[in-house]
Amino acid sequence: MQGANESTVEQVRSGRVPQDAAPDKQELFRFVEKLTVKPGDIEQRDIEELRSVGWNDEAIAEATYITALFAFFNRVASAFGLEDPRYAEKLAKGDGDVPAAHQKPVELD
Repeated sequence: MQGANESTVEQVRSGRVPQDAAPDKQELFRFVEKLTVKPGDIEQRDIEELRSVGWNDEAIAEATYITALFAFFNRVASAFGLEDPRYAEKLAKGDGDVPAAHQKPVELD
């Protein structure tokens, strides 16, 4: 995350809404988290809350598109057992465990 402090980056990396982020950014993080985890629960109220803290429709749409693209990429990678080329390096540093999808690749005929 360009320009973010290390605390914010670590909180996002661990799946938490950064408590040290500005309120408008906290609201955007909450929206993106909800869109990722429970997309069927998104309501007009969620959009209105973003607008109320200063996000315009163009920015909300961009955040939605980026979130959706990451979900798409992650699902494709999981389906085909694709790994981050630096995954072994991250594991060596203790940055996570091996998800089931990464334990053995799927082979298609």
